[in-house]
Amino acid sequence: MKRFILILIAVIFYSEANSQAIQIGTGTAENTITQASPINTYYRRQVAQFVYTRTEINAAGVTGANTLTQLGFFITTNPLFNIPGYTVKIKHTNAANASNSLGTTGWTTVKNAFTYAPEPGDYDMIIFDTPFNWNGTQNIAIEICWSQVQPSWDASGQCRIFTSNRGYRYRLDDNGGSICGQTTTTRVNYKPQIQFIFKSTSTWNGSVSNNWFNQNNWDAKVPTAEMNALIPAGTPNSPVVTGITAVCKNLTLNNGATLSFTPGSNINVHADFTNNGAFVPSTGNITFKGDVVNNLNLNGTQKIYDLTIDNINGAVIASGNVNLTGTLKIGIATGNFNTNNALTLISDSAGTARIDELTTKCKYTLDMFDSYGDSWNGAYITAYIDNVPVGDFFAKRSNSSSDIYVPAGSTLRLRYTAGIYENENTYTLSLNNTVIFSDGPNPSTGNNVFSTIATCNFFNPISGNITMQRYIDAGATNWRFLGSSVAGASIADLSSSFITSGFPGSDFPNWPTAANPWPSIYFYDESLPGAQSNGFVPPSSASDIIGVGEGLWVWSGDTITGTQPFTVDVTGPPNVGNINLPLSYTNSGLPAEDGWNMVANPYPSSIDWDNTNILKTGINAAIYIWNPDNQQFASYVAGFGTNGGSNIIASSQAFWVQSANGSATITFREASKTSTTGSFLKTINNQPFKIITTNANGSDEMIIHFNNNTTNQYDGGFDAHKLPSDNTLLPMIASIMNNDMFSINQLPEQEINVPIKILTGVTGTHTIEIENISDLGNISCLILEDLQTGNMYDLNQINTINITLYDTTVSARFLLHIGAPKNIDINEISCVNQQDGEIAFAKNSTSPFDITWRNANNNVVSSKNNVLMYDTLSNLANGIYTIETTDALCGNTIDTVELTNPLPIVATFTTAKDTFAINEQVNFNNQSTNAINYLWNFGDGNTSTLASPAHAYMQPGSYLAKLRASQNSNCYQEIDKLITVSNTVVSVDEITSNEIKIWTIDNYIQMEFLATKKYTEVEIRDLSGKLIFSKNIANSTYEKINTTNWSEAVYLVTLLDNNGEKEIKKVAIVK
Repeated sequence: MKRFILILIAVIFYSEANSQAIQIGTGTAENTITQASPINTYYRRQVAQFVYTRTEINAAGVTGANTLTQLGFFITTNPLFNIPGYTVKIKHTNAANASNSLGTTGWTTVKNAFTYAPEPGDYDMIIFDTPFNWNGTQNIAIEICWSQVQPSWDASGQCRIFTSNRGYRYRLDDNGGSICGQTTTTRVNYKPQIQFIFKSTSTWNGSVSNNWFNQNNWDAKVPTAEMNALIPAGTPNSPVVTGITAVCKNLTLNNGATLSFTPGSNINVHADFTNNGAFVPSTGNITFKGDVVNNLNLNGTQKIYDLTIDNINGAVIASGNVNLTGTLKIGIATGNFNTNNALTLISDSAGTARIDELTTKCKYTLDMFDSYGDSWNGAYITAYIDNVPVGDFFAKRSNSSSDIYVPAGSTLRLRYTAGIYENENTYTLSLNNTVIFSDGPNPSTGNNVFSTIATCNFFNPISGNITMQRYIDAGATNWRFLGSSVAGASIADLSSSFITSGFPGSDFPNWPTAANPWPSIYFYDESLPGAQSNGFVPPSSASDIIGVGEGLWVWSGDTITGTQPFTVDVTGPPNVGNINLPLSYTNSGLPAEDGWNMVANPYPSSIDWDNTNILKTGINAAIYIWNPDNQQFASYVAGFGTNGGSNIIASSQAFWVQSANGSATITFREASKTSTTGSFLKTINNQPFKIITTNANGSDEMIIHFNNNTTNQYDGGFDAHKLPSDNTLLPMIASIMNNDMFSINQLPEQEINVPIKILTGVTGTHTIEIENISDLGNISCLILEDLQTGNMYDLNQINTINITLYDTTVSARFLLHIGAPKNIDINEISCVNQQDGEIAFAKNSTSPFDITWRNANNNVVSSKNNVLMYDTLSNLANGIYTIETTDALCGNTIDTVELTNPLPIVATFTTAKDTFAINEQVNFNNQSTNAINYLWNFGDGNTSTLASPAHAYMQPGSYLAKLRASQNSNCYQEIDKLITVSNTVVSVDEITSNEIKIWTIDNYIQMEFLATKKYTEVEIRDLSGKLIFSKNIANSTYEKINTTNWSEAVYLVTLLDNNGEKEIKKVAIVK
């Protein structure tokens, strides 16, 4: 690059000012490559002096005495060579500019000589070795200087400047050594834009309130992303973050200090969080951001609700422990969060902490090169993810790299904008260290120089162990389905919170006897032949590892007979990414018994079984979980659950699933996680038809639901088998279809008899309860028949039945009669008092029925026998009708239907007047009632269907405007009105006074004037405007005009008064 003056096209950057980090100077102007500036090396040495006034500093946001700790210039292009011996000095001055030399004495060296490599793209901050105490009243003078640049001069080094009279004074040469201490000689009318950081830490004083966002509560105003926040003890008020997001660089709580969140609050910490005091998180969130690794420096154990890692450099629990009660979110999945084995996900009665979906993000790297080494001269790359810009990038110095993180499946697009010296610029884009695109020298420009759909493998962003808890609520000591959400956990890890027996390493390995120990934990082996219950296998020892996604059958409690709430926990690396559950299928010839696998939710988060991101092949869709609270199996399938079954499967929850063939697979993916959490059995909102049976020891329930996508056979995607309880004291209820027992039975809509089996181990009174009959739709009847007693229970009339059940019953004692779906269609009466209503009754049954129709007086209107499918009654007046049907299944049933008389139509409309000029707009104001459609005929061949149209007539004459207001084609009313149009009347305001009378009789127009108002002249014209008659009528009270020779027509009578005003009346002459 030669020594000549040029203008550099700069990329525009923006940096937000705040009370302690302030910027002085605006715009995008910059020094040329040969103009003096604090980083320009056109000459090898420079000393420069410039002034920032108190007024400028105050206007930027800092007032009063303060401590200046950093300054920086906005670098647009770096110098080719580093600047040696770079020194910064500051002093107070009363000079407003650098018109004269600011002298060589009285300076404080705030930054000792160092080799400076300016970093382009933003304010490049220089941290002082010695902070400068500004007195708040004088101006600040700055001197920069450096030693001879090696190996040579170079016309490079640019920063942003702004116009300032005599703002910058300098001395330049190419001599050896340092130029510091020499007198400046040349001045120019600009000075560099600058950023000052007066104080790196803002300390809370709480002098006004507890509001974090009140600047008067801080000694250096509210912290920003560039400022540390320090919370000391002993302040009048402790800070509270409420609502909006707080920010800071380092966050430090001293011993005895307290920081509190209100629910939903958030703080963005751009460096470290050091807590030696008390942090009260409520349901708030801490988000780690910034460009350095975030450290959590904690004294003891700290409770945090939500923790978000949004920093590609990652975060680490450097000391202490974190008890997380909400959600861990890792926004940049390729960043690293090191738990340092100090993170516990808490589970209690309020809910269970979780790790949110870890999205797969692909790391693309832009490597950008400048062959000359002075950065790209105005050129830059803009990266877009799914057409949203995410940043501008350019080479800094000779080369630099930037990482772009793109969610898998999203589109990354690059746009290149040229600067100058394009022959120096090249760049490459890499994925996983493999170059996938390159360009330059002279790179192509345009909005889409390259695009790709992001594809990469999942990266685990979590290192270190977690401890995952599972809360067990109060209840009976009982069997539970458990799994592990961490890898490598053993039986001993899982069972450390409760007593175990019956296997080596358990608390009581030989209980009750060494010869016949009782295992309190079982694995399950699907391949073992025989009934489903044959597959339980005890551990070989407490050191057996729980496989990822493997379920266990565990007897747990804190006493022998009952349990208070307690937690089970396991520790290890969290299970993340795609996980294939361990499934098998062994065909023993018993389809109902084959393929049962006990698996578990492997994630430290609840999952949604219905989420389409769970890949399922070759399995039946139902899941089953042992509910220890009611000692029944909870089942769930296709939106319906019994005994607490739900699509939400909690972390560490094991469940049964049945493989349908040897190719069965279930793959959990991160996107199947859900934020719905809490207890380990959920409730669902669907309200299906349900039958519940209860005795003194507990209850059981079953579901029947109509779904026309199903069959009367077992449908793996919609039905759930009945898994009876091991507690024989409890009742068991199931529907029976083709000798299969169902807890959830979905059938196509039909007339059907469904056997219902209710078994019990205890003879005695049992209650049958019916819920949500309406879910079955409009069925003809719903009758529960007791095959033992012969009793028939109409479930539309009774929803609770008390019966005696016997422990000897083994077959289905009840038969549920579901009547045929019926449909009643009504065609309402078309018009008031008409008799054209119609009622159609249809029953979707292959069996005939008798039907009797009655009117409101209970008189039989129609009666038919052996009707098949449907019957219709027509020509009906309004009123109430009853439909009585009789068939072999439902017996007599009665439905009531009402035909309503529609309201009568009243058609009416108004216009502002009756007479209009040619082309004058007539507004038709529709005031009809009880109509929905309107048809206008304006009498001149034009029509409209608007409710209140406007129309203009183009020819003089009389027009009959007609409105038809209707409810339908058979029900309408019409009304019309005569509209008169004249070609001479500009505006016709008709006579409305009661004191003027004009009428026709016996070939005469007669006029009587009763008003005190006096008229001077009368004119009569036809509608074409032709004058037919005129007369002076001053002082007249009565006029009689002979019309014998006039044509039959409409005439306009115009009365004129002394003021020239007119009043007009239309008169029709009829012969």
